[in-house]
Amino acid sequence: MEFWSNKKILSFTLGTVLLALILFAGCFSFLYLKIGEKFSENEKLMASIITTHSENEKQTAEKTAENQQEPTGEDFKTKNIDWENVKVLVENTTDQEGLEVKIADKFKKLGCLNIYTTKISGVPYQDTLVQYCAGCSDIALELLSVLHDSEGLLIKEESGLSDEIRIKLGTDQIIIANNEITISILNGSDVIGVARKLKDEMAGQGFNIIKAGDADKKDYQKTIIKYSLNNLEKADIVKDYLSASYNNLEMFEDSGLPTDIEIILGAKNDQETSI
Repeated sequence: MEFWSNKKILSFTLGTVLLALILFAGCFSFLYLKIGEKFSENEKLMASIITTHSENEKQTAEKTAENQQEPTGEDFKTKNIDWENVKVLVENTTDQEGLEVKIADKFKKLGCLNIYTTKISGVPYQDTLVQYCAGCSDIALELLSVLHDSEGLLIKEESGLSDEIRIKLGTDQIIIANNEITISILNGSDVIGVARKLKDEMAGQGFNIIKAGDADKKDYQKTIIKYSLNNLEKADIVKDYLSASYNNLEMFEDSGLPTDIEIILGAKNDQETSI
C-alpha cells in the first residue's frame, strides 16, 4: 500500500511540474509575440522619420539652390521693381571717355531697360550723385549695388523727377583698363632678360608696354614703381599685379616720366628667375 501511495505522490508531482512548464511556455510565447509587434512598430516609426527627414533635406536643398540663382530682370520685377517704366540717365562728368557706357552696361545686366547716356563738360564731380524720383528707391538701390564705393555716394530723392533716375558719375567711378596704362620696364638687377620677360607677360594681360630695357645701374635691391602726376590709381593697379611675384615693392611719384608708370626691377623678389 505504501508503494502505491508513493507512486501517486510522484505522479501528482510530475503532473504539476509539467503543467507549470506548459503555462510558462505559453506565457513566454505570448510575451515574445507582443515584444516582436512592439519592435515592428518601432522599426516602422523609425523608417517614417528617416523618410520625412530625407524629404525635408531635399526641399531645403532645392530652396537653397533657388536662392543662389543669379537674379535677372524678371526676378527684380517680382520684387515690385518696374524696370520698363523708369528712365535711367547716366551722365559722365569725368575726363574718362566712355565711362558712362561702361556703367550703363553694368546696369543692363541687372535688367535695366531704359538707359540713356551723355557726357557733360566742365568741372568733374568728385563724388557720384544719384537723384531718384519718389517711388524709385528700390531701383536706385539695385543700381547702386554695381557702383564703386556705394556707401560714399551722394544720394537724394528729387520731387521734380517723374519715373526717372539721374546718375552723375564722379571721379570715384573711374574705371581704368590695362591697355590705358602706359608702362616702361627697366632692369635694375644683374639677372639677364627679366625686363623682356616681364614685358611679354604684362603685354599678354593687356598692359600698354612702351619700353623694356636696362636701368641706369644694376644694383637696385628693391623693385620700384614710379608713377607720373595724377596716376596713383594706375600705379596701384600695377602694384597689385606685381605683388603676386615680387616682394619689397616701393612706389613714389615722378612728374618727369614719359609714361604713366616706370618699373625698375630690383634684385630682391620672390621669382626673379621666372619673370
